Amino acid sequence: LPTVTASAQPDICTGEQINIALTPDIPGAICTWTTSAPAGVTGASNGAGNLIFQTLFNNNTAPATVTYTITPKSNGCNGMPLVVTVKVNPKPAVTGVPSTVVVCHGNTLNVPINGPVAGTVYTWTVDDPSNLGVAATGSGNLINEVLTNTTGSMATLTYTITPTGPAPTGCVGPDKVMIVTVSPQINAQFLNDDTWLCKGTKDFLQIQLDGQSPFSFSYNEGATALSVTKAGLFKSIAIQPAATTTYQLLTVTDGLGCTFTPSGPTSDVTFTVGETEASFTVAQLESCSPFTAEFTYNEVAGTVYKWNWADGTTDSIMALVSTPNKVITHTFTNTSPTRKLSPKVSLETSLPAPFPGCTKTKLQTLTVYPTIITNVFPDKTDMCSGETVKFTNQSFGVSTHRWFYRVKGTTSEQEVKTTSSVNYVLTNNTTTNPLVYEVVYQSNNANNCPAPDVITEITVYRGITAAFNEGTVPPFISGSAVVTYTNTSTPVDGNDFSYTWDFGVDASPATTTGVGPFTVTYSTPGTKELILTAVNLAADAAGLTCESQFNKTILIDLLPLVAEFKATPLKTCYPSNIQVTENKSTGDLFEWKVVDDKGGVTATSTALLPEFQIPASGHYTIFLKTISSFTGQFASTQMEADIFDKPLSTFDIRPDVVFVPDTELSTFNYSEGATGYIWDFGDGGNSTDFEPKYTYKVEGIYNVSLIAYNDHGDNVVCSDTLSRKITAKQGGITKVPNAFTPGLTPNGGTSPNSSFNDVFLPMVRGVEEFNMQIFDRWGNLIFESNNANVGWDGFDRHGKALPSSVYVYKLTLRLSDGQRTTQVGDITLIR
Repeated sequence: LPTVTASAQPDICTGEQINIALTPDIPGAICTWTTSAPAGVTGASNGAGNLIFQTLFNNNTAPATVTYTITPKSNGCNGMPLVVTVKVNPKPAVTGVPSTVVVCHGNTLNVPINGPVAGTVYTWTVDDPSNLGVAATGSGNLINEVLTNTTGSMATLTYTITPTGPAPTGCVGPDKVMIVTVSPQINAQFLNDDTWLCKGTKDFLQIQLDGQSPFSFSYNEGATALSVTKAGLFKSIAIQPAATTTYQLLTVTDGLGCTFTPSGPTSDVTFTVGETEASFTVAQLESCSPFTAEFTYNEVAGTVYKWNWADGTTDSIMALVSTPNKVITHTFTNTSPTRKLSPKVSLETSLPAPFPGCTKTKLQTLTVYPTIITNVFPDKTDMCSGETVKFTNQSFGVSTHRWFYRVKGTTSEQEVKTTSSVNYVLTNNTTTNPLVYEVVYQSNNANNCPAPDVITEITVYRGITAAFNEGTVPPFISGSAVVTYTNTSTPVDGNDFSYTWDFGVDASPATTTGVGPFTVTYSTPGTKELILTAVNLAADAAGLTCESQFNKTILIDLLPLVAEFKATPLKTCYPSNIQVTENKSTGDLFEWKVVDDKGGVTATSTALLPEFQIPASGHYTIFLKTISSFTGQFASTQMEADIFDKPLSTFDIRPDVVFVPDTELSTFNYSEGATGYIWDFGDGGNSTDFEPKYTYKVEGIYNVSLIAYNDHGDNVVCSDTLSRKITAKQGGITKVPNAFTPGLTPNGGTSPNSSFNDVFLPMVRGVEEFNMQIFDRWGNLIFESNNANVGWDGFDRHGKALPSSVYVYKLTLRLSDGQRTTQVGDITLIR
C-alpha cells in the first residue's frame, strides 16, 4: 500500500495561493484529494496529482481552516489517507470612518475606528500642509485630538489609515483616506466706539468679521434680535435710533457652519440719543392766589431744562436720569386784593456736550386771582361742658360766610351757620377728658377764591351730674345703723373726677372721698343731711371750676326692742368653739352667758359678736340679754347647742410581713365609740368591713389606716384615724404531702370535698409557674400538670386506676421572687 508525505504549508491571508507538494513512497503512485471548507471560504476544490496549488478566499471576519484529505493510489491499491489543514486569515478593513470631516477651530476631532476582524491594529499617517501642528503618525482605535487653525484661512488634513491583522500572519488590508477640513478661528467685533446722537440723526454700525466667509450673524438692537446673512469680512449697517440703544453681537456662523459667540468690550456699542422736546402740560391754567401750578413734562437724562416763571425767578436743572411725566411746581402770589395777575411761563430745553446743540422753547400764560384776609377769634378756648363760646369776625373782602364745629379728628359737621359771627354751646358727655372741638370758619369772595379754613380749637372738659343712692335705710339695731351709699353720678369715673362725701352727724366715717360704694355706721338714730360734690380733676388743674353737687336727707328709725341672734356650730364634735355670726338685736348693750346641762356657767361676754370656747362635750344653752341705753328697756332669748365626743380608732394587723401575691393579711379592730369604719390599705385598696382581710399584689411598704366614725346626723360626723405600716415581699412557700387515698372514679385532679385526701396536690404560695410530673417505679411518666390547682387523682392518662404503691413526683416551680426550684420525692398511693 502506498503512503504519501506533504510539504509544510504556512497560514495564508485571504486571496493568497497554497503550494503543497505531495511525495508518494512508490514511484508512479498518483494522489487524489477531497476538501472540506467552512461557509464563507471559497477556492478549495477536489483534485488529483502530486501538487496542490489553489487560491483560497476567506470572506468571514475570523480565521477559517480548510481540510485536505489526500489518498495515494498505486496499481489499483489505495494507501492510508493523509489529512492536511490550511489556516486562511480574513483580510482586515477600516469601517465607520467618514471620508470627509469638518472640524471647527478649537474643537475635537473624535473618530472611532472599527473593522470586521477582531484583533486588527490600526495605524495612520497625517499630511499637514498648513502646519497646524498635528502629530504625523498615530495608532489605536480612536483618533481624538483638538484641532486649532489660526492661519486665517481654511486648512486641510489628510489621514491615511492602514489596518493590519493579528500576528503571526499580519494580513494588511486596504488603506482608508479621511480628509479633515479645519475651519479658521472666528472673531467678530464692532469698530464703533460708544457715541452720542441727537434724536432723528442717522449713523452706521461698523462690524469686522474674521474667519471663513460668507458669514451669517445675529445681534440685538436694544431688546430686538436681528439677523444678517451672506456677509463678508466687513459689514456696515445704517441705523437711526429713536432712543438710547445698545447694540450687541450675539452669534456668528462662518461658511463651514462653525459658530462663535462674541464677548468682551468690542461685542457691544451704545448710541446715546438726546431728547430736546420742550412740551409740557399745566394741570390748571387759572386759580386763586397763592396759586401752586403743576407742570408735567417728560424729563430725559442729559437734557438741560430752564424754566422762566415770569415773576423774576427761574429754575435751571440738568437731568441726570430720565423721568417720564415728571411734575414741577411753582407758587404764584397775587398781592393785589382787586386785580388778577397773568404771568407768561416759558420752558427752554437744550443738550450739552458731547451732544450737538438742540434747543426748543414753549410758552404758556396763567391767571392768578386775588385772595381775601380772614380774622376771627373766640372769647374763650377752655370751658366746662354746657357753656357758650362767642366768636368775633373782623375778616376783609369776604362775600359769603360758613361756620360749623366738629370733634377734632372727625369730619362730621355740626350746627352749620352762615352769619358773620356765631355763638356755640359745647357739651362733653363722652369719656374723653377734655374733649377738643374744632370750630371751622370758611369764607369766599366774588372770584370764587375761598380762603383757607380757619380752625379754632376749643377745649371742653367733661361734664358730670352728681347723685347717689342709699337703698333701703335700715333701722337703728344693736346700737347702730349701717347704710351703704352707691355712687349713681353720671358718669362714675374715679380717673377724671373727684367725689367728696359728707355723711352727716354721728356718722363713721363722717366724710370721705372716692367713687364708692361706702358703708357708713351711724351711732344715733334720726335725720341725717348728706352732700356729694363731684369735681372735674383736669379742669381743676387747668384753673377752671367744673363741678356738680347733690344734697339729700335720710331718716334712721328707732325700732321696738328685740333680742335675736344666730350662732354656729350648734351640733359639732369636741373640741370646738361656738361663734355668734349674726346679731339682730335692737338694743345697744349685750349680756351673754353659756350654761352647761348641770347649770354651770362656762362662758360670758358683752361683745356684739362673741366667740365662746367650750371646755368639754355635752349639751349647752346660750343666753342673750339686750338693753337699750336710750330707753332702759331690755329683751332676752336663748339657743341650744350639742358638743359630741370623738370615737377612738385602734387596731392591729397580723402578720406584719406578707408575701405577694397570695399571703393574706388579717385585721383586728379594737375601736371604741364608732358606728362605721373605712380601711385604706395604701395601694389603692379599701374596705368598710369591721375586720377585713386583704392580699397585696405588689411588694412594698404600705400604710394601713383605719377611720373610725360616728354619724350624729345633720352632717355631723365625728371620727378618729390610726395608721400602721405593713411590708409586702416577693417570695413563695411549698408544702408536699407524703400519701393520699384516691377515690373509685377519676375526678380530674380536683376534689369536690376538701376534707377528702383523694387528690395528690402540693400546697404552694407565691408561685408564678407550676409543673408537676408523676413517675412509676420503672421511671414511666404517668401524669403531668401545669396548673397549681389541678393534682393527681390516682389514675393514669387513660383513666385506669393505678395500684397501691410508692410513686415518684418531680415538682418544678418559679417563685414570685424570681427564683426557680425543683423538688423530687415519693408519694404513697393507698387504696
